Amino acid sequence: FRPITDDSNRFNALRTGDVQIAERLSPLDAVRVKKGDVKGIKILEDTLGGYQALIVNWLNPLLQKLEMRQALRYVTDKQRLVDEVFYGNAVAVDLMMDPNDMWVKTANIPRHKRDLAKAKALLKSAGYKGQELVLIGRKSEAQLLESFQRIVGEAGINVKVELLEAGVRDERFRDGKYDLYVDGGDPISDPVITMTPKYYTTKTAKGHYSNPKVDQLF
Repeated sequence: FRPITDDSNRFNALRTGDVQIAERLSPLDAVRVKKGDVKGIKILEDTLGGYQALIVNWLNPLLQKLEMRQALRYVTDKQRLVDEVFYGNAVAVDLMMDPNDMWVKTANIPRHKRDLAKAKALLKSAGYKGQELVLIGRKSEAQLLESFQRIVGEAGINVKVELLEAGVRDERFRDGKYDLYVDGGDPISDPVITMTPKYYTTKTAKGHYSNPKVDQLF
């Protein structure tokens, strides 16, 4: 086992035969292999390799407004993120779970659709005046964060991206010194295990979200 943290170095080690197996290739490198630009590598895809979701900081009074959070949802173009950032090697989902899981099918949630006009109307209802929202993340997530920044900017939402070392990012997250944060995890078949750490009221809940009705549902 050899830890190789840099995506390019990890792929090059695989391509040259220094290592025989590597996990989590960058989406771009995976596409190069699939297209046949790089020979001699076989890709095994794991559709449940992980998910990423936007966390909003409930400590920000602006983000406590339902209309503001809804505006962020409606302006987001998930398929565009899949195409721009992951080169099509991802699936847009509406829950932090396997989209084919029985819980997702039972919930039967309507598929998310981008609606720019509705997002702008919600921003007006929320009284948004162009306040800056700070989106923090690791340097390795730059492409995702910057694509998201451009997409929400089309509705007039002013997002500042701050790329941080992992330790600094985690400290800022724990201290609540951010507005937006892209969190990831493994899609587990039990929604309580997947979603409780983010939405159940506790002092350590990610995003500090607190809603008695949601607590009761959990």
